[in-house]
Amino acid sequence: MSGHIHGNGNSAAADHVLNGDADEDEAVAGEELEDLSVSPEMLFKISKKIAQLTKVIYSLNTRNDDLEVDLSAHKRALEGAENGSETKKELRKARHIMKHLEAKMKAMEEDSKRRKSEKSTPEKQVKRTVVLRRHSAYQE
Repeated sequence: MSGHIHGNGNSAAADHVLNGDADEDEAVAGEELEDLSVSPEMLFKISKKIAQLTKVIYSLNTRNDDLEVDLSAHKRALEGAENGSETKKELRKARHIMKHLEAKMKAMEEDSKRRKSEKSTPEKQVKRTVVLRRHSAYQE
C-alpha cells in the first residue's frame, strides 16, 4: 500500500492510533485523528479491499449454506439406510424366489429335453413296428 498518512510529527501518538491501542485516551486519539489525512488513492485502495473482503465473506457464507444442505441430505440418506433393513429383507426374499423359479425352470427344461428324446423318430417308429409285428406273430 503506497498511501501517505500525514500527521503533525508526533509519530508515537500516530502509531498508537494506527495500531488501535485501546489504552489511549479518547481525547488524545480524537485529536490525533483530526491531524491525520488519507489520500484519495489510499481511500480507493481501502474501498477495493473492503469490496474484496465482502465478496469473500459472501462466498464463505454461500459455501456454508451449500454444505449444510449436503449434510442434511446425507442425514436423510442415513436415516433411509437405517430403514433399509426392510428393503434388505425384501431383497433377500426376492432373491430366494428367483432361485426357486430358476430351479423350477431348469427342471422344466430337463423334462422337455427328456420328452423330446422319448418322442419317436422315424428309426424308432420302424423298430417299434418291427417289434410289434414280431410280438403279434409270436402270439398267433
